[in-house]
Amino acid sequence: MLKKQKRALARFSIRLEHIMDLLEIILAVTIMIGFAVSFAPLILEIPRLASLETDTEAFTVFLEHAFNLVVGIEFIKMLTKHTPGSVLEVVMFTIARHLVLDHGTALEGLFSVATIGLIFLIRRFTYVHSFTSKHDEAQMDWLMEGVDDEPAKKKEEKHS
Repeated sequence: MLKKQKRALARFSIRLEHIMDLLEIILAVTIMIGFAVSFAPLILEIPRLASLETDTEAFTVFLEHAFNLVVGIEFIKMLTKHTPGSVLEVVMFTIARHLVLDHGTALEGLFSVATIGLIFLIRRFTYVHSFTSKHDEAQMDWLMEGVDDEPAKKKEEKHS
């Protein structure tokens, strides 16, 4: 009897996990739809920025809108990737948005910069493969292609 209850509980747990995964995907799609709707006003603000009468307030509104979309993109990535690195990116972009747009005190700015630096240190010195996805690693391979090979090529040229 106890084995049947444990098996039933395990099946229920698996089903519940699948339902939560599905709800997470639905949430990500909903946020993407909201992102698409919010992208149009950003594009419409560009001609207003190009006019000669543009003041700094118009640019600040444009920048705020753009940062909100960037944070939204990172949030969608976080929901779909499930990596610690994607969580750190959301936190970092949120702090950067606060630093650039919310003109707080000098101490708040210092804390924001220190926190972003701490995030970079965490990523640099506690690198774990779960911080990046396979797609991110492929992008980094493409970006870093040939960078590490330069010293080796110079050594080979000297010896030949």
